[in-house]
Amino acid sequence: MVSLEARAAGWPVLTPDDLRVAADWAGRRFAVLADDAWDRPAPDWTTRRTLDHLVDTMELYAAYVATRPAGRLAPPRDGDPGASRAELLAALAGSSERLAVLLAGMADGDRAFHPSGLADRTGWLGMACTELLVHTWEAAGQDPGDAALDELAARVVDRVLPWAPSGGGWARLLQATGRTPLGDVPPADADWWWHSAPRAAWDGRPHRRTSPPPW
Repeated sequence: MVSLEARAAGWPVLTPDDLRVAADWAGRRFAVLADDAWDRPAPDWTTRRTLDHLVDTMELYAAYVATRPAGRLAPPRDGDPGASRAELLAALAGSSERLAVLLAGMADGDRAFHPSGLADRTGWLGMACTELLVHTWEAAGQDPGDAALDELAARVVDRVLPWAPSGGGWARLLQATGRTPLGDVPPADADWWWHSAPRAAWDGRPHRRTSPPPW
C-alpha cells in the first residue's frame, strides 16, 4: 500500500514486504552463525542478545501500532535468556510478520505514538527495517551480501534519516546510525534519532534525541 501523496511527491516508498525482506535476511544471517560466535560482543550486546533484542523490538513496535497509546508503553518483552537459537529465530519471524500485518492494515492517515514522533505506516516500516538491518550487520557479519538490500537501505534512509550524506544505501544507513564514517563524514553521534512522523512534516534538519530510550 503506497499513498498517493508519497507517489506524487517522489518520497521513498516502503511497504510491509520490505519489512519481510529485512526480517528474512536477518533470520538467515543469524541462522548460519557458528556456535562459537553466539556469545561474541556485537557490540552493544552479545550476538545472541542482539537477536533477542530484535524480537523485543518487533514485539514493542507491534504493541504500539496495535494499541495506539498516547505515550510510552512498557515493553511487552525483555529478552528470553532460556530460548534456543531456533526458538529465537522463530520468534523473530513471527513477531516481524505480526508487525507487517498490522502495518498493512494501517491507513495513510493513521498515526501511532513512538518516542521519536507520531509515526505513520512508512515511519514504522523505516524504523523496523533500520533495527533489523543495522543490528544484523553488526552481529551476524558486516558484508550485507545482497545488492537488493542496498536499495532497501537507501529507501529506509530517505524516509526516516533523510539528512544522511550522499552515498550508497548501506553506507548512508551506517553513517546515520553512528556505525561507520562515510568518506570524510564521521559517524553520527550517539544521539541520532529518526524522523518517524510523515515525510511531509520534516523540517529539513537532522533529528536528535535528548535522552536515551528507556528500553
